[in-house]
Amino acid sequence: MCLGCIFVAYLHLVCFTSPARAAEFTHTTATLSEARWLLGAATAGNKAIFAGGWLDGAGNFSDVIDIYDADTGIWSTASLSQPTPFLSGASLGDRAFFGGGGWFSATDRVDIYDAGANPGEEWSTGSLSVERERLGATALGNKVFFAGGYISGGSSDVVDIYDTSLDAWSTASLSVGRINLVATSVGDKALFGGGYYYGSNLLSNVVDIYDVNANPGEEWSTATLSQGRMYFARTTVGHLAMFAGGVSELVPTWIVTDTVDIYNSDTDQWSTAHLSVARDNLAAASVGDFAFFAGGNNDDFFSDVVDIYNAQTDTWTTTTLSVARSGLAATAVGNMVIFAGGVDAEGNSDVVDIFIVPALLPGDANGDGVVSADDYSSVQSNFANTGHAGIPGDATGDGMVSADDYAAVQSNFGDTTGLGGETTVPEPGMIGLLAIGGLALLRRR
Repeated sequence: MCLGCIFVAYLHLVCFTSPARAAEFTHTTATLSEARWLLGAATAGNKAIFAGGWLDGAGNFSDVIDIYDADTGIWSTASLSQPTPFLSGASLGDRAFFGGGGWFSATDRVDIYDAGANPGEEWSTGSLSVERERLGATALGNKVFFAGGYISGGSSDVVDIYDTSLDAWSTASLSVGRINLVATSVGDKALFGGGYYYGSNLLSNVVDIYDVNANPGEEWSTATLSQGRMYFARTTVGHLAMFAGGVSELVPTWIVTDTVDIYNSDTDQWSTAHLSVARDNLAAASVGDFAFFAGGNNDDFFSDVVDIYNAQTDTWTTTTLSVARSGLAATAVGNMVIFAGGVDAEGNSDVVDIFIVPALLPGDANGDGVVSADDYSSVQSNFANTGHAGIPGDATGDGMVSADDYAAVQSNFGDTTGLGGETTVPEPGMIGLLAIGGLALLRRR
């Protein structure tokens, strides 16, 4: 047996009596200024923004923008340049972008919010190269992408790319045109997945991938989802891009799936998981190590289910929305995931569900909510790894597993996130001796 293993085993015997615990989330609610569904969402700095949407069966659309300030907890409103449903939102630093949209009456308008601008000068507009709706949008590096979508009579393969450092637009092409695709970014890649080939009964499993670090002319490649789909949700947590739920079959019957396709940017590999309930028209967003997939519908019922994936522990849990609904929008700001609007059994919804993720507990290297002997083990087994804040072994939240993390475990030993339960704390002198021993073992490796 290695000396490091003896060290960790001994630490368990003298220090650890408390089992691992799941994270708890504070759940609150608010209301939008106007009930609507099929709205767009994005984040700019400390603000979560919900824009546009569908008002009624008569084809009336909303130009309302609801803005939540995460620092003050105050809501305010603004107006889009034109009323629009099916807006595609993307976030890049202090700016939020809402592009395209419509319902068989597409627009090329891009409304841009800059949280760092002077008061009264936050909003500006840009234009896509082609009017279209139901496209996918994401941001990567200093670029914002608007891809695919419906154009008059068909599916578009156009990708509009806005370079914020140059204040310039350019275009590229998807491998195949489609509508109702989704987009997210992970690592150095932007992914544009799935969709529907307009005018057919065929759903797409294609994923177009843009690599920001590739040689000029070699930026684009393709992959495939495990099944074709539309009306699904996407989000990124850590080094994982996740594509969840949606419609997977159109004929002979409409079939909704529970499949989650997961792309790991560190390994360049794909895997699958499953939601607790199959559904489409759900929404997703992520904070820290947690990805949330909320709401949706399946056949004749609206869902209140929220599936939560913990990327650090590779585990799934569930909770519920305050009101079951579909066609809602989601974004994250600070340590909050926010789900707004939608349509429920009574009609359009103005409900906002807010889930607050506990801040990283200093010393908690394995994310179980307790600073214990297990955290020494997590630091040891992941030593020298780097990545996003809170990766396994990262007890300080700096995205690196180093000797500093041993020190964080030592200085915070016995702390919890307030989830209850009993933790036995050894004498401070014993902790110090054991931690020093662990560091010495690592230095000798």
